[in-house]
Amino acid sequence: MAGHTPGPWQWNGDFHEIQAAGGETVVAMVNERGTGWYLVSLEAPEPIEAGANARLIERAPQLFELVKNLRHLVQVCDAAAATGYEDEFLAADGGYWMALARTTIKEIDGREP
Repeated sequence: MAGHTPGPWQWNGDFHEIQAAGGETVVAMVNERGTGWYLVSLEAPEPIEAGANARLIERAPQLFELVKNLRHLVQVCDAAAATGYEDEFLAADGGYWMALARTTIKEIDGREP
C-alpha cells in the first residue's frame, strides 16, 4: 500500500484546494454548493497515492478523537506522576490507546508504525 502525500497540507481558499509541498501539489479539490462544501476530486502525483490520501481523509474524525484521548491520557499520567501515583488501570488504558493509534496508522498507511 502506497503512502499518502507527505504534509504539511494547507487549505488554499482562493483555489478551493488542499495543497501540499508549499502549493506545488494538489491533494484535493473542493467546491461550495448550497449550504456546504463537497469534495470534487482527490489528486496526487500517482493514482495509488490518491487512494492513500482518501484513506487519510476518511480517518480524519477518528484521528482527531484519538489525539484528544491521547492528550487527556498524557495529562492524567502527568498528574499521576507528579503525585507518585501508579495504577495498573491507567497503564492498561495507555496501552489501549497506543494499540489503537498503531492500528489506525497501519490502516491509513499500510505499514507498521
